[in-house]
Amino acid sequence: MNYLTIRRADLLKSQKADSVEAYAVGDPTNLEYLSGVDVPGFLVVAPKQLAFVCDDEYAAEVAAAIPDCEVVLRKAEQTYAVAAGEVLKKLGAKSVGVDANTTPVADFDALTAAGVAVKAIPNRVNGLRVVKDAGEVALIREAVQIAERAFAMMRVLLREDDTEKESADALDSYVRRAGARGSAFPPVVAVGERMALPNPKPGKRRIGDGSKLLVDWGVDVGYKCALTRSLRSPFPVTPTRKTKSERAGQDFDDVAKAVVAAHQAALATVRAEVPVAEVRAAAQQIIADAGYADSFLPRMGHGIGLQAIEAPILSAASADVLRHGMVLVLSTGVAVQGWGAVRVADTVLVTKEGATALTTISLDPNLLGG
Repeated sequence: MNYLTIRRADLLKSQKADSVEAYAVGDPTNLEYLSGVDVPGFLVVAPKQLAFVCDDEYAAEVAAAIPDCEVVLRKAEQTYAVAAGEVLKKLGAKSVGVDANTTPVADFDALTAAGVAVKAIPNRVNGLRVVKDAGEVALIREAVQIAERAFAMMRVLLREDDTEKESADALDSYVRRAGARGSAFPPVVAVGERMALPNPKPGKRRIGDGSKLLVDWGVDVGYKCALTRSLRSPFPVTPTRKTKSERAGQDFDDVAKAVVAAHQAALATVRAEVPVAEVRAAAQQIIADAGYADSFLPRMGHGIGLQAIEAPILSAASADVLRHGMVLVLSTGVAVQGWGAVRVADTVLVTKEGATALTTISLDPNLLGG
């Protein structure tokens, strides 16, 4: 099945409603979504015309990837948008739609200068990307499998004297060894009370300096995935003044039990036509009943695909409703400043019947053998 042809056909289904004769796409991510090639350029999509504006060095790659597409080489003095404007002018298109969320003003002006009425349409291509087709889901599954293999390497090779940064750098290398292009984002390893930071940057703290650690990582194979696990340290921790704060105030087992139960409740709530708010409420209730309401993390994840963060955003303010075919990073956590945090996240496929967790790594915080 040619998913790229279907995606472009889906875009053209909005032509009448948008009152345009063609669409012009220059955003790199949307360009890859509709063409299947990751090269700079501009794509013109019309009912009887498909043209890809690019440089000569990419022409053969584009022609091989999209056999039914006219490859147009831009002139040295032109921008891609200016060359795309010439294509539209030659086509005789009087109106063109562009994605309002991703089209720079300079590109908008260049298309307008070609004598075409340009219409900025919110989320026209971005909106299509919210629901994944079977080809996209297959690539995300592949990313998850690689992420899990990389984590298995980390579990075996983790050392007590490694710093957070050394461990995160090693995980990044394991991702590549396992077959990915690279990490979907810089991996995070945080120890002890540093786990409570919103976006901890791996530093010089040693793995053996804390009783628990956070691992947050993802894989890029073109499409992306993301996972998070909070784990008990497998190494004995000698109480010191330096580690006193992370031992005081909370019991790791109690917090982990509440977070895992809340995560599973949220996962059980995920299905097509369910408001995002209901997913969050299912987790929030369990966290509140366990006594951690004030420490519950307000954002429970987001969509993922070609980009590490896509729509929908699973926040308290979101009015989004889940749809069949969405792929989410479902995240649940409790963070207590000065003590640390327990956070877990899985990559999840939304279906009409419920959620399919693409992640298979256990939520058990004792995975490292502690």
